[in-house]
Amino acid sequence: MSESAFPFSAGDCFKYIQKREPHLWVVISDPERDSNVLIVNLTTFRHHKDDTCILNQGDHPFVQHETCINYACGEVPTGGHLADLLNRERIKLQDRMSPDILKRIQDGALTTPHIPARHRRLLIRQLVPPLSED
Repeated sequence: MSESAFPFSAGDCFKYIQKREPHLWVVISDPERDSNVLIVNLTTFRHHKDDTCILNQGDHPFVQHETCINYACGEVPTGGHLADLLNRERIKLQDRMSPDILKRIQDGALTTPHIPARHRRLLIRQLVPPLSED
């Protein structure tokens, strides 16, 4: 988890503890401009799933077989909500996503037809640096 004023940053990974959900979730946006973060989960790749970004064993310790990013079911919680879940032990932090794999996931989010438009807009807003006021 990052040491910034925000409890989570791009690349942080976690799993829900209470849900019977085996998925790893990854924060793919950076909330330096507002309090929301875009999170997506990793799921086993099957022929009917989004193949925009495929991960394989070695890309992250969680990944043991061909895995895809489930952009369609991404969520946009606030950093505060995630911090609350962490404090109440509802989520458990996992190994961070490496910068190069995170970039692949982010790039996929910008190109996949399966991501909700508001999620793509949030990601673009948080990835593009603000214009300087010169």
